[in-house]
Amino acid sequence: MPVWLVLLVSAAVAGVLLAVVVTVDQLGPAMKDVGAVARAEGHGQTGGTQTVGAASFVMPDEVGKNLQDAQDHMQLVSGNDGFYTGSVDATGQGRGQWLDRGWQVCNQNVAPGTRVSADDTGVVFSVVRVTESCQY
Repeated sequence: MPVWLVLLVSAAVAGVLLAVVVTVDQLGPAMKDVGAVARAEGHGQTGGTQTVGAASFVMPDEVGKNLQDAQDHMQLVSGNDGFYTGSVDATGQGRGQWLDRGWQVCNQNVAPGTRVSADDTGVVFSVVRVTESCQY
C-alpha cells in the first residue's frame, strides 16, 4: 500500500476520533446539569428511596421490575448516569440479557436499605425472562 494512502487513511481515522472526543467532552457538563436538575426537582426520590449526595445512596428494592427499569432507577437514585449493575440468569442456564426489557428482576445481591457507594460496581440482579416465573 502506498505511503500516501496510509497517511490519508490515518488522518481520516484521527479526524473521526477527534470529533467523537470533542462531542463527548462538550456533552459531559450538559449531562451532569440534567442530573442535578432532576435531583433538585425531587426526581431522585422514588418509592421512599432518597439520593444522598454523590458519595452514597440507599439501595432500593428492584425485585419485580423489568431489568431496564431497575437499571434506570439505580442510575437515578445513585445520581450517577453511568452507574453499572450486573445481571445473571437466575435459572443457571447462563443466558445473556441482550434486551433488558425482556427480563425481570427476581433477586438482588444488595439488600434494600443498604447504603451503597455511588461508584460501586458490585450490584448484581438475578433475572428471568418476563414470561417466566421467579420460582427457580
